Amino acid sequence: MIEADKKPLRHREVESDIRRKVADAVWTVGDMLPGRRELAKQYNVSGVTMERAIDALVREGVLRSDGRRGTFVAAKVSIRSNTKVPASLKVGIVGTLYPIRHDLLDENNQWVRQVIQAVEHELSGENHETVFTNRALPDGSSNSLSRAILENIQEGVNCIVVLAHAQSPQDIEEAAAEAERSKIPTVFVTSTELSRPVPHVSPDGFDAGYQAGQHLLNLGMEEITFFSPFRAWWTEQRFSGLLTACRNAGLPPESVVAVPAEADEWQIEQDPESQGYEAAKLAFAAGQIKSAVVCANDGAAFGLLAAAKEAGRIVGQNLFVVSFDDTPDARGHRLTSLRAPWDAMGREAARLLMNEIDHKNDSLQIRLRWRLIPRGSSRRADAPPEQ
Repeated sequence: MIEADKKPLRHREVESDIRRKVADAVWTVGDMLPGRRELAKQYNVSGVTMERAIDALVREGVLRSDGRRGTFVAAKVSIRSNTKVPASLKVGIVGTLYPIRHDLLDENNQWVRQVIQAVEHELSGENHETVFTNRALPDGSSNSLSRAILENIQEGVNCIVVLAHAQSPQDIEEAAAEAERSKIPTVFVTSTELSRPVPHVSPDGFDAGYQAGQHLLNLGMEEITFFSPFRAWWTEQRFSGLLTACRNAGLPPESVVAVPAEADEWQIEQDPESQGYEAAKLAFAAGQIKSAVVCANDGAAFGLLAAAKEAGRIVGQNLFVVSFDDTPDARGHRLTSLRAPWDAMGREAARLLMNEIDHKNDSLQIRLRWRLIPRGSSRRADAPPEQ
């Protein structure tokens, strides 16, 4: 008889079974699961146990809970089943990570750290070793992805996880080609899907834009400004999702307007808050900013909010703002923002890698859902008391 303290936790069993059903396409992305009471009956568990299993999968990004509508599959996952992982594994991790003091200056540093820690946690083992190759150089510059991968390979690693979320798709494609030539199992963590058929995990930028639009539409907004003082492939993804949300709501194409109409290409060295402030001042003066605004990222939103105050616009009355990235300063600004699932991306990358080692990958791409964090910038202010 198995001792009670050695039995797997029941909610973990339920969680694993639901995850496997998603991986096996019993439930596919967008499908609504049976109600939680019904699921509890099917699994013969209590409602509390069922809630714990569902909540864990929601946090992981596999499922999403849509209020009273129900629970839906948010992302396809890969499952490691009877994976024959070598007894001793040397795992390479490639990324750009600066000293911890940079976390307050560069949110990317925090995100990279989260992903690395998740990968290390998933691949931890008494006889396993992780080898990190840092692209960051002492002078503040960085090595190319391809060169960093080669350096990691020279350490004698068996497999590699490459953190490339801030890189352009073109740079990643070149690095992926280098990884393919090495014949070493490699998984990429990116900010977008790749055309090259290599295992990779990414947050769904299109869906993030769709969620932002849907949130404002639920407030009754019928005209939305997409505010982006710069242009990049990731701003286009978010804008496309916003447009689709408005189109699906039956609004005409002209209900969504990008402001400014022309903008320079995004440069990571530039300050998005300063760019946002200058562009927003001009846009408010020209009457181009509607009541509902989706900003390209939090930095641009901070600049817009500062310019809005000078222009006499009041958040919660004639201005409602949603943004992306959920940087630490978003809380202080009470900014509604979408948060990327960095921790879940690291976990999924590790699982993909184990399956790649064992030649069991059914999926080359895993897209995870951003999570909307509602705050005061998208809530209506309380009506004044009656006299």
